[in-house]
Amino acid sequence: MRNIFFTRLSCPTPSYDQAVFKYHYKDERIDYKWVVPDEQTCRTYIMNKAIIDPSEYDMLQNILDFTDGTLYEKCLKLNGER
Repeated sequence: MRNIFFTRLSCPTPSYDQAVFKYHYKDERIDYKWVVPDEQTCRTYIMNKAIIDPSEYDMLQNILDFTDGTLYEKCLKLNGER
């Protein structure tokens, strides 16, 4: 397992094995944006979405948003792009 934390001024393009948070330095608060697990886990969730435990619905929604491009659109909006 590899953990790397770094800052950037723009929102990163969604990809596998990624957790994204936005830090508001004036308020000193962190906003959760999304988490996308590895590719195999994503496939497993999608293939078994009918039997996913309700406690895992947020992760499933992140995976579905990643695969249908919703997270990419969110990224563009956060970066002020079209």
